[in-house]
Amino acid sequence: MRLSPFATGTLMTGLGVIILSPDAALIRLIGADPFQFSFWRGLSLTLVMLSAVLLAYGRTSLSQLSGIFTLAGLGVALLFSTTTIGFVLGSQQGDPAFTVVAVAATPLSAALWSWFLYQEPADRPTMVAMAIGFLAVCLGAYEVLDTASGTILGFFGAIYIPIAMGLGFTLTRYLPDQQSPWAVYVFAGIFTCILGILVGGKPTLPNAPLHLVLTSVVIVSAFSFVLISVGPRYISAAQTSLMLLLETALSPVFVFWLLKEAPGPLTMASGIILVVTLIGQTFAQLHLARTQIKPAHD
Repeated sequence: MRLSPFATGTLMTGLGVIILSPDAALIRLIGADPFQFSFWRGLSLTLVMLSAVLLAYGRTSLSQLSGIFTLAGLGVALLFSTTTIGFVLGSQQGDPAFTVVAVAATPLSAALWSWFLYQEPADRPTMVAMAIGFLAVCLGAYEVLDTASGTILGFFGAIYIPIAMGLGFTLTRYLPDQQSPWAVYVFAGIFTCILGILVGGKPTLPNAPLHLVLTSVVIVSAFSFVLISVGPRYISAAQTSLMLLLETALSPVFVFWLLKEAPGPLTMASGIILVVTLIGQTFAQLHLARTQIKPAHD
C-alpha cells in the first residue's frame, strides 16, 4: 500500500521525534561543557548526514552538497546549527523540562513564519491541535516553571529554539524539489562544530561514559534528524513542528528513567493531552486528505 504524502511525512517525522525524546535527559546526564558537547553533536550530525547523502545519491552527491549554497539553504543550515547550541545550553545550563516546554512553541512560530514569508495558512485541524497543544504545554509549564533553575544564558538558549526551528522548518519546505535536506544538515553540522569551538568549546571527548556520548550524539541527535528533516517536504512547517510536541510528552518519561526526577501530575496530564491531540490531528488530516481527492471522470 502506497502512503499519501501526509502519511509519509507524519510517519517519518513521528519516528524521528520518538528517537529524539531522550535528548534533554541524556544531555543533563552526561553533564559536559555545553559548547564542547555542541562540537561533538555537530561533528556527528555532519558525518551521519553525509553518509545519508552518499548512500542515497551516489555519484550526484557532490551536486547535492553544492546545491545548498542558496539563501534558503545556508539559512536553514545556520538556523539549525544555532538551535543545536541553544538546546544544549537550555538543557545543560537551564532547566531541561523548561527547554522541552519551550520547544512546544515551535508550531506557532512555524505557522507565523509560513504565513509571513509565503502566505501559507494553517488548516483547521492543525490550528485546533496547536491551540490544544499550547494550552496543554502551559499546564505543564505552570508546574515546571515553579521549580525552574539555571542561568540566564540557559533560559535564553531555550527561548531561541522555537524562533529558529520554526523559521528553519519553513525554509526547508521551500527548498528546491531536487535539493536533499540531508545535504543542508551536513553544513548545519559543520557550522555547529565551528560555532562550538569559536565560543570556547574544546574538541576533546566529554568526561562521561562513551556509550552515553555516542548514543546521544549519533542516534538521538543526528539519526533522528535524518527522519525529521524529511517531514517538511511532505507536510507543512506547522504540522512538522507540531509533531515535536510528542517530544514534550515523552521527555519527562526519560527524565524520570535516567535522572530519577519524577514528573508532577500536571506534567503527566499535559503529556497525555498532547499524545491524544496529536493522534486526533493525524486522523483528522488523513480524513481531510481523503475528502479532498476527487474521483476520476470517465
